[in-house]
Formats: sequence, C-alpha cells, structure tokens
Amino acid sequence: MNMLVKMADQNSIEALREEFVKLDKDGTGLINAEELRVAITSSDISIPESEINKIISEVDYFGNGKINYTEFLVATLDVKSFLDDNKLRAIFNQFDTDGSGVITKENIITAMNKMGHEINQNELNEIMKEHDLEKNGIISYVEFKAIFLDFEDMKQT
Repeated sequence: MNMLVKMADQNSIEALREEFVKLDKDGTGLINAEELRVAITSSDISIPESEINKIISEVDYFGNGKINYTEFLVATLDVKSFLDDNKLRAIFNQFDTDGSGVITKENIITAMNKMGHEINQNELNEIMKEHDLEKNGIISYVEFKAIFLDFEDMKQT
C-alpha cells in the first residue's frame, strides 16, 4: 500500500490529504463510521448504515474498523493514472521474495512480515482465493496486474 502512495503525483496526494483532514472531524488520524456517515449525509447521498460499514471494511486493510490516511489514499487514488508496467513490476517483485517469477503463499507471508504486518492463515487463504485466478496455488504477474487493473486491461497484454 505504501508503495502505491509513494508512486502517486504529489499534487493529487495533497488534495486528498486535505479531504482526509476534512473527514477526520475528531483529528485522530482515522476516519470512523460516524465521520464517514456525516460526510456522506452532508453530500446529500443516501446510503444505508450497512453500506457505510461495508465501505469501511473494504478499505480497512488493518482491520481496526477505521480508515487511516494510507488506506484512504489507496482507496481514492486513480491507480491506472500513475501505475505503469515498471512500477507494477517493482511492486510485484516486493512480493516475489524468492525471485521465482510468481508469488506463493510463503512469499506473501515473507513480504507482509517485512512490511511489519503479520498475516494469519484465513487472510492468506482469502488472498489466494481472490487473486489466484488460475487456482494453481501461485499468483503470476498477469494475475497480480489484475489486482490493480481491470480484467479488460489484462487481455491487451
């Protein structure tokens, strides 16, 4: 996640930082469900409470029920606008910890540990279930690209 943020245009980042600060009414550095609900309501958008919680759970990488600044940036950045093949390959290589050209479960554990995030078996299984499109126990570079780009973009490569 941090790698994506570092690759983004700094003007975009600054504009998003300002939006994050507006949403973070209590100044904790985290956006909770109530703050998100207030922001959505003030925008005259009608969304059920369950949808607000769903938005948070989809963006909440660390699982604390709140959206931190990095999670907010990653969720709101237009990844396609700055993520070229070289940058995507660099991110892939961070996860391909043994240089085998594919990402295994063991690679994911190693990469996440290097980033300071312990991953449990359920999280690991969920990652593989969602991103191992060929269901062969590994994530290829093409499958990895699909995490960031639409499937239609994958057919062009």
